[in-house]
Amino acid sequence: MQACDLNNDGVEVFNLKSREADILKGLNATNYTVTYHITAAAAMAGTGVIGNPTSFSSSVSKVVYVRVVDNVTGCFAVTRIDLEVVAVPVVAQPLPTYYKCDGDGNGFEQFDLASLIPGIVGNQQGLGVTFHYTKADADAGTSPLPLQYQNGVKNVQTIYVRVFNQSAGCYVVSTLKLEVRATPVLN
Repeated sequence: MQACDLNNDGVEVFNLKSREADILKGLNATNYTVTYHITAAAAMAGTGVIGNPTSFSSSVSKVVYVRVVDNVTGCFAVTRIDLEVVAVPVVAQPLPTYYKCDGDGNGFEQFDLASLIPGIVGNQQGLGVTFHYTKADADAGTSPLPLQYQNGVKNVQTIYVRVFNQSAGCYVVSTLKLEVRATPVLN
């Protein structure tokens, strides 16, 4: 079970009950009692039940044992859930402004956003980067801008950059200012 580490401190809160449907594998939940335990021994004995499984901190344990008891027969099975805290990417807030000189004086230029990706991710591995017109699109991971992008607002435009872990989906959003600077006029 994974959770994005929003503070990059190695600790997150998990809703253990969110896995119950997977654990029961189609069994009727009303016929079973599901409890959560920090040790396998406690799960086997039915003791030491985690009091609030919808808000369990990984600082307590990175492994949780689940006990499923058949309410009719009293027979039970125990399984294990590994808790993985996945770091969110570390990205400058905001990113450095991307400048282009205005070739024809109209306030618009083509920006090569792909050229920025190595500088955005640095030495972090397994990350994807997309660029968005709105923060809502960046948060949702929808409507990415083309990597060859002409600013849509004359001279200065702020866009949103989504940097995400490609395997876990954990992400962070930063801003990037695109600026078209006036070219000197020569006589």
